[in-house]
Amino acid sequence: MTSEKAWRKLDDLTFIQAMGFPGGGRNEITPRFTRHMNMMAFRHSSDDAMERIFVTILDFFLMPFSSAVQKLKEPIVLGAIEVYNTISQELLPTPSKSHYTFNLRDLGKVMQGIVMIQPNGCDNAEQMTRLWVHESMRVFSDRLTDQPDRNWFSLFMKEMVEKHFKGNFEKIFSQTEKEPSKIATEGLRRLCFGGWGAGEMDQSYQEIQLFGREEEIGKIMDDFLEEYNSLSKTPMKIVLFQFAIEHLARITRILRQPCAHALLVGVGGSGRQSLTKLAVHISEMGIYSIEITKNYSMVDWRDAMKEMLIQAGGKGEPTVFLFSDTQIKDDLFLEDINNILSNGEIPNLFETGEKIEIAEMCRSAAKNQGYTDFSPNSLFAFFVQRAKANFIVSWHSHQLEMHSVRGCVCSLHL
Repeated sequence: MTSEKAWRKLDDLTFIQAMGFPGGGRNEITPRFTRHMNMMAFRHSSDDAMERIFVTILDFFLMPFSSAVQKLKEPIVLGAIEVYNTISQELLPTPSKSHYTFNLRDLGKVMQGIVMIQPNGCDNAEQMTRLWVHESMRVFSDRLTDQPDRNWFSLFMKEMVEKHFKGNFEKIFSQTEKEPSKIATEGLRRLCFGGWGAGEMDQSYQEIQLFGREEEIGKIMDDFLEEYNSLSKTPMKIVLFQFAIEHLARITRILRQPCAHALLVGVGGSGRQSLTKLAVHISEMGIYSIEITKNYSMVDWRDAMKEMLIQAGGKGEPTVFLFSDTQIKDDLFLEDINNILSNGEIPNLFETGEKIEIAEMCRSAAKNQGYTDFSPNSLFAFFVQRAKANFIVSWHSHQLEMHSVRGCVCSLHL
């Protein structure tokens, strides 16, 4: 080692530290240490605070809707808060269900799903009630791994509808199942909202009735599949039965949300990749995947990441990255994926010259969005923001506990 002492300047570096309260083996830290830091502490939001935040949002969003729908803003929020609090207390994580962790992001995702609807797609209180149940099912129920947990949640949703919306559950959901006794279990499974119910002509988010329209919905899906096969170099020969169509609807819902990522869990051959490819085609997005070879290295991986991020952030094209746990050749792959899910970028991925080229690529788009600062740093920040919005990770895994991946907002078990 050399004894030469030289100054090293570190740019764009921030130290962030976190700790719990003293106790249980955690000691006090000295003022001599804390004087270098800005101290912040956050407490959990109260139910009253969450109610005020989300009611204010819905009050503005529901202004173009009918008066009957506008009156439901408080039941929607109060019901969502009770569902979130109850499932956080009742369905606790276990070694086999380590992903049973819920936070305020899940509550926000329910509201985010509700604000995707348009006034012409929801003109009465019963439709809004079904939409609320649908979004709650997609955010919470799709994460549950076994049938007893799903049945418990379905019966709990029936209780919440009757408590907060003051409606007859069997009447509101009568179009999902003929037998009233099966509505809470089998009927809610077929509850569906999406942007493909009328085929290619209408992509607005609206209710899609699956029960009783199996042949019609199957024809729409077959048309999409036939169109995909005519454009793809690797056509898919698959049969879109009822369960496949239900999962396809869930994947397309995820793809149309901003900054949304999906974790699809299932055994090999369950249709995760096929349904994702078809959903990407229906959503009119680009798809990208890598092919792992014997000589595949980190250089190849980083080049692929650059290409995808430039496509999503530089060109502004919505891009879905199809990635499987069998493609993890290096643990650093996981770290890069986590950085994309959390921040929208991979630190030190681009050289200085590449950042300048990216800034010039984004200049016109930033100008169209009202940006006035066209410095390289500002334009690269715009690039990262647009890449985060347009880059979607579809992670395929055989079991949840194999890898730790942050940021996936939905888990589907195929």
